[in-house]
Amino acid sequence: MKHFFQLIIVSIVVFSCNSKKEEIVDFDDLSEGSKKNYDKDTSTKAETSIFFYDSLNPFSQELIDSLKFEKKSIAKLDTLFFPDRFGAKKTEKWYLKTEKDSLVYFHWEFKDSIKTYNTFYNWLDCFGKNCRSIRIGDKIAFSKRATLFLIQDKHLFFIESNLPIDYEKYLTYFDSKDWPKEWKFIVNQLPRKKAEWIKRSEELKRKS
Repeated sequence: MKHFFQLIIVSIVVFSCNSKKEEIVDFDDLSEGSKKNYDKDTSTKAETSIFFYDSLNPFSQELIDSLKFEKKSIAKLDTLFFPDRFGAKKTEKWYLKTEKDSLVYFHWEFKDSIKTYNTFYNWLDCFGKNCRSIRIGDKIAFSKRATLFLIQDKHLFFIESNLPIDYEKYLTYFDSKDWPKEWKFIVNQLPRKKAEWIKRSEELKRKS
């Protein structure tokens, strides 16, 4: 009987450890975690960071080069987030750490538009720690940091940064590729400001 109770206790401990591995965090957690994880000195990890850059797909590599990010400042971000629940075909996550900024980049590619939009709508239905329900077009602050959402038929991008994000630089890069010019949603938010929902047609008019 004694051994039986010991076995139960061991099983509970093992189950608890495995459960922690499956924990999914949100971007509010990420923002708080950035103070602890991204503000460390990365100079001793330069070789590892450059190697990680080399492991990225060409799309991310060319984007990083286009934005003039330092390769050695790019590192892997290996954490589960809300959109990971919806079975993306491909995912890529990395972060940039400099003296002035800590930027995180997420890209989920889905098999079709139904999956993509369903993921985004569900995310808005329960966003952040407090599970806020956000409607399309709501002028709210997603985070204390700058945030950028770019959503089209099969792709969902999310970028978060300490500094304002120049979303036009990202769109300029996409426009230079064999890439659809229309975006279902462009949502840009400055640090500690309210989000701006931008229509792609309006964005093109401003450039013309």
